[in-house]
Amino acid sequence: MVSGGIDYDVQLESLIKEGFGFALEFPIIEKLAGVSFLGLLDSVYGIEKPSTRLQHTVGVAHLSLKLAKLLELSKHDTFALVISAFLHDVGHAAFSHNSEPFLLETKNVYHTGVLSRFLKSDLKLLVQGSINSGHNLNSEALTNDILGLLSGTSTSYLNSMFHSPLNCDKIEGNARTGHHLGLEGIDPDTVLDIFLKVRDTVYVDTAALNLIDRFWLHEKELYWDRIYTNEVFSAEAMLTRALHLRFGYSGEEIIRMTDEEVMLKLREDDEANYLVERIEERCNLQPLSEIEPQLFDEIRDQFKQNRFEPKERKELEDLVAVKLGNNSSRIVISHFSRRKHFDGDTKSLRQLDLFGSQKMVELSKVNDVLRRTKISGDFFEVFISA
Repeated sequence: MVSGGIDYDVQLESLIKEGFGFALEFPIIEKLAGVSFLGLLDSVYGIEKPSTRLQHTVGVAHLSLKLAKLLELSKHDTFALVISAFLHDVGHAAFSHNSEPFLLETKNVYHTGVLSRFLKSDLKLLVQGSINSGHNLNSEALTNDILGLLSGTSTSYLNSMFHSPLNCDKIEGNARTGHHLGLEGIDPDTVLDIFLKVRDTVYVDTAALNLIDRFWLHEKELYWDRIYTNEVFSAEAMLTRALHLRFGYSGEEIIRMTDEEVMLKLREDDEANYLVERIEERCNLQPLSEIEPQLFDEIRDQFKQNRFEPKERKELEDLVAVKLGNNSSRIVISHFSRRKHFDGDTKSLRQLDLFGSQKMVELSKVNDVLRRTKISGDFFEVFISA
């Protein structure tokens, strides 16, 4: 898989050469080689050569290293940024984002929460590894900076880059996703060139505001044209139900498992395996909101009130089946997920350089504008078989 014109092996070699090879030896990062980057989208779109979370992680770490060099960061700040990049996705369970509805219903966490709640000891070992890797770095300061970046509590200027809507994770992830799903994006190296640093503040070149517009439009198209589709949510609903059938409501077991390990477990349960086979064969369920919109409107609020009550949700699903004709073979799955809404535009970016006289604007101000245009919200649907 090529990201930014550089393949995985070249990225890996560069990171090893700069002293970051030790990070790849830790189990929480090694596991990502068995976790699909796009999750169920690989099945929905029949992607022949899918990416893994590890490939994405290496790509993000590589971009972070390039950015550190472009901005001439100190060795300490370079290590803090790159190690944080290596760790940014270790909380992902099998099937990446598509297992998060299950994690929320069982453990009340998304993948970012998994890191802080369940992988603390692994995290500390890796941070210690970076300190002991022969680079003579300050142990306490580096640990604090990495943990601060990961949690978003860092007071370092690095925080504005690491948590920016234009961070290396987004830059690499959008390019990789667009490659797989057939949407031409922006070369990651081109996006890196927009950043400038003066003392301890990161800026954006005002000449790049049009590029930011294009980047943001590309992200919106990726999500709303390719990711937030009934086919994808249908597959996610079936996976979530299959996970509940096999793992119940404990959830924690799958946190350290790969896609293949989880799939083997799902195949041990006949009902779960049936749903898995439907996903693989692209036998989508249909959204009740389109098939029977009046019925959907009648029961929507009841489902939302019982989101975390499996017994009550099952009773409501049975009620839907009865109202649809009581077909005993009909599949009815209520499903909650997340999706990002791009409710605004980026025109207010122009106000940051209203008179065209500034050569650069603080990244934090650009971040504020972009965050106002995108919010996360709940998705709910009841999916049914024909």
